[in-house]
Amino acid sequence: MKIEQVLGANIRKFRESQGMSQAALGEALAPLLGKPWERQAVSAAETGKRALGAAEVYALALTLKVRPEWLFRLPAGIDGVELGAETPAPRLDESIPPPGESLNVTSALVRLRGNVRGQQRNVKERVHGLHEHSSLLTELEALLASLEHALTQESQEAERDLPPGTRLNPWGRIVTPSDGGEPEGSNDE
Repeated sequence: MKIEQVLGANIRKFRESQGMSQAALGEALAPLLGKPWERQAVSAAETGKRALGAAEVYALALTLKVRPEWLFRLPAGIDGVELGAETPAPRLDESIPPPGESLNVTSALVRLRGNVRGQQRNVKERVHGLHEHSSLLTELEALLASLEHALTQESQEAERDLPPGTRLNPWGRIVTPSDGGEPEGSNDE
């Protein structure tokens, strides 16, 4: 497989995953490259028939919202890529760190441990936040029960002071059998 075909297959995959047409991708490149690509230019790039410069690869990555190196990832089952020589170049070892970083297993474990500890702190903070909300909810439920109890007692005391044959409706108004059950003061005409 040629490197242009690898780039093209990845461009198509990322474009289609975003529901973008070839024409839309071409238009979206205009602000970065100074002019849009025609749909045919996008098609040629996606089929590996168009060699791409570094600026074009970078503009495509920005437009497709992917890292530039993702455009060079070989499909599964492909062990090398043709660069122009007769012998294919081998697959890059993706475990090789970028320049300036060491391949030291210990440093990788230290970084991993730091990431795990950060995640543990995040989870603990969330659990603590939920626990605080739970405590607040318990307090609110107790307050509501206390208010309901006080309201019930107040209603019972108020009903004891009512004249015989009257009662309080659910809205706290006095209801008598003689007025058809309507609360007193409801006919404010």
